[in-house]
Amino acid sequence: MDSISWYSIFLASIVVLMFGIYWYFMEKQKYWSKRRVPSIKSNVPFIGNIWPVITMRKSTGEMYDEFYKSMPKSSMVGLYSFGEPELLVKDPELVKTVLQTNFSSFQRNGMQINPEADPLLSRNPFFTEGERWKKERSVLTNSMTSGKLKNMALAVHDVCLEFINYLNSQLKFNSGKNVEVDAQLLFARFTSAVVAKAGFGVNGNCFSDEPGSFLEMAKMMFEPSSFSSVKSMLVIFFPMLNSIIKTSFVPPKVDHYFRNIVKEVLDARKDGARGNDFIQHLSDTYKLNAEEADGNLDKNDVNLSIAAHAASFLVDGYLTSSVTLTFIVYEIARHPEVQDKLRKEVKQVLAKHSNEITYDAIQEMKYMDLVIKESMRTVPVAPILQKICTEKSKLVGFDGAECQVEPGTKITIPVQGLLTDSKYWENPDKFDPERFNDENKSQQHKFVYLPFGGGPRVCVGQRMALLQIKGALAVLLDNFQLKLSPKTKQPLVWAPAFGLNIPEGGIWIMIAPL
Repeated sequence: MDSISWYSIFLASIVVLMFGIYWYFMEKQKYWSKRRVPSIKSNVPFIGNIWPVITMRKSTGEMYDEFYKSMPKSSMVGLYSFGEPELLVKDPELVKTVLQTNFSSFQRNGMQINPEADPLLSRNPFFTEGERWKKERSVLTNSMTSGKLKNMALAVHDVCLEFINYLNSQLKFNSGKNVEVDAQLLFARFTSAVVAKAGFGVNGNCFSDEPGSFLEMAKMMFEPSSFSSVKSMLVIFFPMLNSIIKTSFVPPKVDHYFRNIVKEVLDARKDGARGNDFIQHLSDTYKLNAEEADGNLDKNDVNLSIAAHAASFLVDGYLTSSVTLTFIVYEIARHPEVQDKLRKEVKQVLAKHSNEITYDAIQEMKYMDLVIKESMRTVPVAPILQKICTEKSKLVGFDGAECQVEPGTKITIPVQGLLTDSKYWENPDKFDPERFNDENKSQQHKFVYLPFGGGPRVCVGQRMALLQIKGALAVLLDNFQLKLSPKTKQPLVWAPAFGLNIPEGGIWIMIAPL
């Protein structure tokens, strides 16, 4: 057979193969129509509906917000992610079914971690399931009791003093008039300092720009290289890839840092010395569990688990809390009447507590609770929640639509869409903290408001997050006036290809002494 014949056969084989692949993915596109679930057509067979995020034209929040609004009368919408079926559930009762009522069928979170590549995150309850999840979540719950939070509030108090000193020093450099700051960087300093002190019992040196600070290590964890960002995005949207490329979400240097710092802290306390930090509470909980089970502790395993939970403390306490604080201050700066009312409460409460930021003082700031809740509604940090079906389950929506969800199917809960839907919120574009007062709160569907998730997997660290958020707001409003800087883009423009809502150009605030 001559070379031309071989070439013809090879070319024909390529054509047949390409046609076969095309046919396969086009058949995949019929998955939801065969189940009579309304779906959004995709013109990119392999990529599916997530093409706008892959091409960095839209943020995750913007993309899913469009999906949510595209079919206002549907309780569920079929999507495709890398050719795989994905179901967007819009009905609050369906959200309740997924997160709580039928939790056992949807207990796995959407993002998967490879234990070999990420030993620290693999023990985070967010990524575990079954008995491992119950065990690790129980440890975290026991380490976040009211008594232990009161101990950690002492660290928040100390960081508040550092915070005020830092801002006063910045004002001094600017002749004492006002200072313009990138709010997210400012609060990253605050939350990383709280994590260092309340979580690890160390001074993080986060209000300086010297190398080797705790803030620098935190940034390294959340500001990876562009190459690792692409890998991470692929794994988030196509979890099966993680078994091949084994992406590490925690850089090796950060992993090493956390293991070392936990070991150093625990070694320093071998002779009976104790701390009031998260690591101490974790250590006590593991020892108590071992005594109750009448067993011996595997020191290496316990130390790894403590380091893993300490890393989780950073994830929950540093990034999400700093971004949440940024959005709260953004709303307060835009609404001076809310700022004045909140400042009045802060000053009245602190006057009763010798002007000290204490656990009890923070709990008394009820209007602040309303402001925080409303800010987390208007500008949520996490626009979606995702689950993976593990057992076949039937979903029935308010419109009568039915769907037999097969194991392995990704379920997406449109947090942002629900929080801004006029069906559930009167004047959803208006910033109105009073919508969360006791009278109005009773009229709200529990599974429409999900800034911390919901059901058995609701965020364990939410009380600690609120503790530091309220501490930062209290010391800020007690001493300063806040205004929005002209450098802040209005309306906010979201950075593309991010899983969280991150504003392009940042949010800039003018801070002036009262």
